[in-house]
Amino acid sequence: MKIFDKYSPLKLLLISLVFGVFTIYPNIAFFAMEHEYLGESKHTVHILYFIFRYLFFSGLIWLLLTYNLLRLKSSEFRKRLIHTFLLTLAGYLIYIGFSVLLSPKPEWYSGMLLFQFFVIFLFCALIGHVAHLYSEQRRREQEIELLKIENLQSRFDALTNQINPHFFFNSLNGLTSVIRKRNEEKALEYVNKLSDVFRYILQSDKKGLVTLEEELSFVQAFSYMMEIRLARKLIFSIDIDQRKKELKIPVLSLLPLLNRPKESTSAKTKLLNLKPGL
Repeated sequence: MKIFDKYSPLKLLLISLVFGVFTIYPNIAFFAMEHEYLGESKHTVHILYFIFRYLFFSGLIWLLLTYNLLRLKSSEFRKRLIHTFLLTLAGYLIYIGFSVLLSPKPEWYSGMLLFQFFVIFLFCALIGHVAHLYSEQRRREQEIELLKIENLQSRFDALTNQINPHFFFNSLNGLTSVIRKRNEEKALEYVNKLSDVFRYILQSDKKGLVTLEEELSFVQAFSYMMEIRLARKLIFSIDIDQRKKELKIPVLSLLPLLNRPKESTSAKTKLLNLKPGL
C-alpha cells in the first residue's frame, strides 16, 4: 500500500500510461486487421487515430485519478461514483466528437468502447476510494499513537510528581543523620549530590532523550544518597561499556530500577548491576 503514501504527478502519469495500455488492449489486438481492411490510403490516419485513442484514454485516467486522489476528499462512495461518472461521461462525449473528426471509421456507439470507458470509470473510482480509506486508517493510527504517547507522558509526569515529595523527605532524613554524626565532609558531599539529583529531576520534563552518560551521572548521585541514608546496606554495581555512553535513552528511564519495592524486610543488600550489553 505504499503507492498511496505520496501522489506525485510522475507516479500518477506512469500509472495512467500503464493502465492506458491495458484499456486499449482490444484495439491493439484488432489493429492489424483494421489496418488491412481500411486500405493504404487511410493507413496514416488510422495510425494517428490509434495513437490519439491511447493518449486520450491515458489522459482521462490521469484526470480521474488526480481528481479522486487529490481533490475529492469525501468518504461517501456513492458521491465518489457520481462525480467520477459525470467526468467519465464528459470524456466519452469529447471522445465521440474527436472520433467523428479524426477517425476514418467514427465510433458513435460500440460495446467495446462503452466497456473501455466503464473500466476506466470503475478503476479510478475504486482506486480513489481505497486510497481514501487507507489515508483515513493511517490518520487514525497516528492519532492513536499520539494518544499513547500523551498517556505515557501523563503517567511519567504523575510518577515524577509522586517521586519528588517522597524522595525529598527521605533525603532530608538522610541529611539529618549525617549532620548528627558531625561529619562535615559527608554532609557537604550529600548536599551537593542532593542538589544534583533534584536539579536533574526538575529539569527532566524539558528533556525527552538524554545520553546514557548523563543518566548514569544522575544514578551515581542518587545511589550515593541512598547508600548514606541506608548506612551502607545498599550496594550499586554499575558496569557500562564506555562506547555505549553516547546512546540516547529516555530521561529518568533508569530510575524505576532504583526505586523497586523491597523484596523482603530482612534483605540488607540490594544489587543493581548494569552490564555492558545495555
